[in-house]
Amino acid sequence: MAESGGRLLSKRELMEALWKDAFVEEANLSFQVTTLRKALGEEARAWIEAVPKYGYRFKAPVARSDVVEDSHPEAAGPSSVETANRGNRWRSWLIGACVAGLVAAAALASWQLRFGGKGTSAAFQVVPATSYPGPETTPSFSPDGSQIAFSWNGGRGENSDIYVKVIGENRALRLTSDPRRERSYNTPKTSI
Repeated sequence: MAESGGRLLSKRELMEALWKDAFVEEANLSFQVTTLRKALGEEARAWIEAVPKYGYRFKAPVARSDVVEDSHPEAAGPSSVETANRGNRWRSWLIGACVAGLVAAAALASWQLRFGGKGTSAAFQVVPATSYPGPETTPSFSPDGSQIAFSWNGGRGENSDIYVKVIGENRALRLTSDPRRERSYNTPKTSI
C-alpha cells in the first residue's frame, strides 16, 4: 500500500498481492488492515482510508530518500534535511516492518487455512471393548468409563454369566456362576 503512491487499491489487488495462489476470505484482509492500523498507532486511521465495498488507499506521506553521507560529518551539525530524512527513514522502516508483519501474518493464516486442518485432528477409530467368542450382551460402563460389565456365555454356548473387564485389558473377571439366567430389573423408586 505504501508503494502505491496514494492510489486506491481494490480488495482483489491486495488479496492477490498478499495471498497469491491461495484461497482466502475477504474477512482476512479486513482483519489484517485492522492489525496494521493498530501497529501504526493513532495516526493510522488518517493514513489508511477504507473505501467501502472496494478497497483501501494509503494516504500517509511517503518519501523515498537516497541518503548520501557527508565525508566529514563532524564538520557540520545535522541539517534540517538530515533530521527530516532520519524521521522519514524511521517512519519508512516502521511502515516496512508493519507491512512485513502483515505479510507474515497473512502467510501464516493462509498456511493454517490450507494445511492446518489436515492431520491435526485424530480420526476416530472404533475399537471393540471385548472380543470374546460367542455373544456378549447387555454391556454397561462404570461411571468413570474405566470398566465394562457384560453378559457372556463363556464361548461355550451355555448359560450366560456376568463379567467385568477393565477397558484396555484382555482379561475379564467372572462375577456370577449360577446356572439360572441372570437379569437386571429396574424397580421404580417409591416415596415413603
